[in-house]
Amino acid sequence: MDQDTTETNTESTEKLTDFTLEPGEKVIDDCFVVRESRYGIFNSFTLAGRPVLTALTHNVCEYMTRWHLKGEQDNWEGYDVRVVGSSVVSGKL
Repeated sequence: MDQDTTETNTESTEKLTDFTLEPGEKVIDDCFVVRESRYGIFNSFTLAGRPVLTALTHNVCEYMTRWHLKGEQDNWEGYDVRVVGSSVVSGKL
């Protein structure tokens, strides 16, 4: 039951977002846009307004957003996720 509620909440939140295209903005692959922030980094957003990722260049942001959305669409099949290191600091600081 919790899973159904979570999915419904995510879908309804995405539908309620008021997302408008800026003048001259290009929609990529009919599903996302890339915007440059005032700090010179690039952010991608779905057409529903959901932020996807941030990158240092427009090309990297576009490429990795395609990869990320493809992974979401395929439920990340074939992608192994592993932790390389540990972020826990042992000992007394």
